Parts: sequence; structure tokens; C-alpha cells
Amino acid sequence: MSEHHPDQSTNPPYPPLTAPGSTPPPAAAPPSHQWGAPPGPPPGQWVQHPGQQPAHQPAQQPGQPWGGPPTWAPVHKPGIVALRPLRLGDLYDGAFKAIRQNPRVMLGMAIVLVTGFLLLPSLVSVLMAAAGDLSGPFDADSFSATTEEQDPTQGIAAIVMSYVGNLLALVAGLMLTGLVVHVVAEAVLGRRTSFGQAWTAVRGRLLRLVGVMLLSLLVVLLVVAAAVAVIVAAGVTGGTVAAVVAGFVAVPAAVVAIVWLQVRFFLLAPPALVLERLGVVASMRRSYRLTAHQFWRTFGIYLLTTLVVGVAGSMLAMPFSILAVVGGLFVPEAWAGLVYVLATYVGLVLTQALTTPFTAAVVALQYVDQRIRKEGFDIELISASGALPPTHHLR
Repeated sequence: MSEHHPDQSTNPPYPPLTAPGSTPPPAAAPPSHQWGAPPGPPPGQWVQHPGQQPAHQPAQQPGQPWGGPPTWAPVHKPGIVALRPLRLGDLYDGAFKAIRQNPRVMLGMAIVLVTGFLLLPSLVSVLMAAAGDLSGPFDADSFSATTEEQDPTQGIAAIVMSYVGNLLALVAGLMLTGLVVHVVAEAVLGRRTSFGQAWTAVRGRLLRLVGVMLLSLLVVLLVVAAAVAVIVAAGVTGGTVAAVVAGFVAVPAAVVAIVWLQVRFFLLAPPALVLERLGVVASMRRSYRLTAHQFWRTFGIYLLTTLVVGVAGSMLAMPFSILAVVGGLFVPEAWAGLVYVLATYVGLVLTQALTTPFTAAVVALQYVDQRIRKEGFDIELISASGALPPTHHLR
């Protein structure tokens, strides 16, 4: 995963915003800007947001009437969000608009990806259930039968398939995030993206997205291992009391470290990797710079989004969870395992397909928001949209 990248702080040559096959801007538009281009207004022009006093605006002369031509341009909104620093409501509204404007792409490719990745473990589980290996009453966490006649190896195999399915669902969600990021970036400029265009733009970045996920998991494992090592060392040298005290200190410290590392280095890495065509390590450095002095805001929005999506996902999965547990009571015992497996995987596919696009869209808009706040990215996006607002020429 080691890659050589130039220092991204000195105007890196990022590729154009639009992917191959996307609709180009109108002919009258200024030259296409790039996601990584240095921010700034076009030469001889300025763009003023509401509520800001233009620096060159002459002072009001005595007796001069008010109500003349506006001295500032309205905030431009070519797509799903206004091109200005975004509030929480803007992020959520933009995410919903992106899904409503591209339901076939965002929801369709979500179902295709999640179903494709979960097809193998679901088929294996269905075959095990059909063979009678998973028949009988079930423990919802392990798929293992609780009858005394159940072979322990069958329960182990079921648990392994469960974890394999969860891991593949994680990979599918990460790849879906990359595709959604591209769709949302185009929707910010008012452009619709087909599945083929999104796939063409992102397919070369998918392995790097997996690399980001693996590094993220590795960081979590290392922090947890360090906390466990501290607790064990305290127990060996000081006994049980010392181990308990060390646990009260090490566990919260590990949680804080994991949250900080994930927000600073990994949260905005997928959008940077996809839209700025960066490598794994370079995208992590980019995420670190974009979240500088913005940790609590970035973390708070993502935490709230995770809670909202978690509640929505639980409500979506609840009917299938009930069906998985209760359905076996209304079918022959030999079919109970089949009902459980099918209901569980169908619920997982639908939950992932309906919640992942929203979370990914919010993260993509957080990336756009941070660039607007730190780099004047709104000016670049206004130019890239091909519809500059009214401007005043500097004298």
C-alpha cells in the first residue's frame, strides 16, 4: 500500500471534476476548473455572499438614495445545495435530494453491490439450512441450534459464514460509498450521473478504497491491542485491583484515540481519494488537513448521522428479524433454518442498500463543506457549474 505522492499542499494537478462520459459544461462557460485547483474568483470579477460588505464598495454619500442595483450576488445553487458553507440542515437536505434525483443509480447500484457481495455467503448458508444443518431453534447471534443433537462444528461453520457476510457487507458499503461520492459531487453542480458513468469514474479507485478500509481496521486493532497490553501488564505486576484500575483508564483512552484517528485521518479520505484521484496515504493526509480545527463539528455531524441511520436501519430490519425468529414456528422444523437465513440476508441487503447511500452522501457533502470553508471552493464550483452569478468588475 506504500505509494509515492507529491506534497498535496503545493497545488497538485488533480483531474477535472467531471468523469469520462459526463455531460460537459455549456460552451459559454469559463474553462473547466478542477477539484484541486487553487481557489479564487475569475480575473477582474468578484462574488459576494449575502451579509458580507464588499471591500471596494464606496461609503454611502449623504443624500444618496438607497434601493439601487444590488451590490452583491445571490448565493448560487446549481444543484442539490447552495454553494456556501453548509449547515446541518443543508447536509441532510442535500443528501435526500441526491437520492431523490438519482434513485435508480444510488439505490439501484446499492442493491446490486450489496446483493453481489452477500450472494456467496447467503447461498452457502441457504444450502446448509436446506441440508438440515441449521434446523431447529436458533440463537439470533450465532445461527447455531440449541438442541443437544446439534453438531458443534455446524454452529462454528454458521458463525464463520456470519462473520464473512458482515465483512463482505463492509466492503460492499465502502465501494458503494465511492460511487455515491461521485454521484453527489456531480449533483452539487446540477448534473445527473448514470450507473455506467459512476462506475467508469470510480472503478480504478476501488482497490485504494479497500486499502483505506484495511488501514482503518488495522489502526483500530492496534489501539485495542495496546489497551489490552496495558491491562494485562498491570494485572501481572499489580494484581487484579491494578488490572481493574488500568482498565478504567485504558478503555476510555482507547475509545477516544480510535474516534480521533477515524475522524481526522479516515472520515474524509474516501471523497478525497475519489474526487482528487489521490492514493491511500495521500487521501488520509488530505482528510487530516480538511478536518483541522473542525474536529467537533465534523465528528458531531457524523455521530448524529450514524445514530439517525442506525435507528432507521433497525426499524427497516425489524420485520425481517421477527420473521427470522418467528417464521420457523410456522414451517416444518427442517425448513426453519432456511427461513431464518433468507430473512436475515434479505433484511441485511435492504438495510445496507437504503441507509449506506444517505450516510455516504452526507460524508461527501461534509468534504465539499470543508473545502468551501477552508479553500474558497464555492468560487471554483460556481465556475465549474457553467452559470456564474451576476458580478461586478473591479476598477
